[in-house]
Amino acid sequence: MAGLSKRNLLYNKVSDSLSRRHVKALRATLVKDGHLGAAKVEKATPHEMFNMLEADAKLPVGDLSLLSSFLRARKKFDLVEEVENLAREERESLGGRGTKRGSNTTGSSKRTKGGYYATDGGSSRDGRHQSTQQPARGSAGHTGGRQTGRSGTATASTASSKKGA
Repeated sequence: MAGLSKRNLLYNKVSDSLSRRHVKALRATLVKDGHLGAAKVEKATPHEMFNMLEADAKLPVGDLSLLSSFLRARKKFDLVEEVENLAREERESLGGRGTKRGSNTTGSSKRTKGGYYATDGGSSRDGRHQSTQQPARGSAGHTGGRQTGRSGTATASTASSKKGA
């Protein structure tokens, strides 16, 4: 075990401390919250699930908040402290920069025609291509299809069409 990273040693410790009931709750939480698919977690050990979350950028370097919140809900406060300490160490080793989920991409972001921000040409640390899209502020995606202005309220053309109805 001497060759394992601090993160993997922590994953082992957390895995060993979870009861069957806690492992079942972990699977249910990850599936219910949309972090992993049911088929992926069905027979996976907790350590394998943590590795899957890491691969999917849900447990990025310096941000183990998903794991700490799960442990906090299970009243495993000693492990919460260890998880948060490791996350702090990781952030400090990055030069004090905090990380956001999925921030390990190297592509550039731009606004696209549909009002979305897209990462183009980015790749993760392991060489896989990643592409993400998120609705831009004030786009139609935030208002159920209505066109909005900068303030998020309906534009004059939308308001006038309601008067005629």
